[in-house]
Amino acid sequence: MRRLLSLAAALTVTFAPLTAGADPSSDLQKTAEAFAALHSWHATMVSQGRTTECDFVAPDRFKLTTPMGPAYVIGSDIYLSMGGKYMKMPVPMMTSMVSELRSPSHIATFAKSHKVQDLGDTSVGGVATHAYAFDDNTNGIATHVVIDVAKSDSLPRRQVVTYAKGSTTITYRNFNAPLTINAPT
Repeated sequence: MRRLLSLAAALTVTFAPLTAGADPSSDLQKTAEAFAALHSWHATMVSQGRTTECDFVAPDRFKLTTPMGPAYVIGSDIYLSMGGKYMKMPVPMMTSMVSELRSPSHIATFAKSHKVQDLGDTSVGGVATHAYAFDDNTNGIATHVVIDVAKSDSLPRRQVVTYAKGSTTITYRNFNAPLTINAPT
């Protein structure tokens, strides 16, 4: 369950819209604000040889398809598939965590407190992007993060998080696609 919470946080904290400018931190703040404003998105996360698919619908709904089976986050509840049935588990901190990560004040504080490097032009899946990097130590876990942001719409296309035990690559697509996520029955 802790891994699901971490995954939801990682997918939500990611960044949105930007045009490369003189201040990389401001660029990522603009990207984060645009990403937070999206109604929906899809992400594929690959970590240690495992792939997880994630759909998100604002303000607080996730559908995760993991190697262990599907999971849903609806507000402060997590639904896990166990033996063909769903078990509902309340996680009160989930709603506040997602809200905080999507809030403009949290995004501004994060952008101002991290030294962001401009890595220049890149390409992800044939989309022209611009890459940025920063180091983070949230929750005592040292990470190096590289984010590729599309030049066309300032939305993230890929985020690579490297940490002591490996790395996680998250690719994003299907921004604002019509999508509904309901609690499983």
